[in-house]
Amino acid sequence: MIIPTGTARTIYDPSRTAITYDGNSIIDPTLPGDLVLQLAAMAPISNALTISNIGKSGQTIRQMIATRSDVLASFVPGRRNILIAFEITNSIFNGVSRTGLQAIADLAEYIAAAQADVAAAYPGQRWTVIVQTAIPRGDYLGAVYTAQTGEVELQAANAALRADYRSMGATALVESRRPGGIFDFTDSHNGVRFPSTYWRDRTHPNAAGDAVLAGYVADVLKTLPAR
Repeated sequence: MIIPTGTARTIYDPSRTAITYDGNSIIDPTLPGDLVLQLAAMAPISNALTISNIGKSGQTIRQMIATRSDVLASFVPGRRNILIAFEITNSIFNGVSRTGLQAIADLAEYIAAAQADVAAAYPGQRWTVIVQTAIPRGDYLGAVYTAQTGEVELQAANAALRADYRSMGATALVESRRPGGIFDFTDSHNGVRFPSTYWRDRTHPNAAGDAVLAGYVADVLKTLPAR
């Protein structure tokens, strides 16, 4: 499922648009993987601009809120600034005892704080926010959840995000678990669900898996109104 708004009209013009991608190790530029670089090469960006990648391995949404000076620093005044937020999984699994619904409440707080920061620094300007549902996770589980119990929380978080992303202040939703796609499964305790064709391990996609996720994001970017 992809739930965007608007109709695509042009390739993204770097003089008018800036894109920031915030999240966890799946996009961390210091780790193996190239989701963000692959996204930049795809239409509608087509390498016309560089995406500001501020993802960090292991970070939770609470940590994204605490370090959101990075988000504001990536904002380019006078342009249409798109902020893509891709983190739910660490907020559930990384030993902090958050439920899926608490993680989504954290994400709503993150969006509100990012908008407030921009409004204070650049009155009258704001982010166009895109949020992204979480993919399954079968390892790096932490001490609170198993793969099975954590998946229940991921499903709750994803369901809440699908239902409420607009009221949270986002413009569009990227469905990482597109029906029939490689991330469309819930039995994340089953190792056969994580073939090396698409996965580095049971948490992180490899370059081929990154390409699938990047394509999902690109599909949503194509639908945003041209500016």
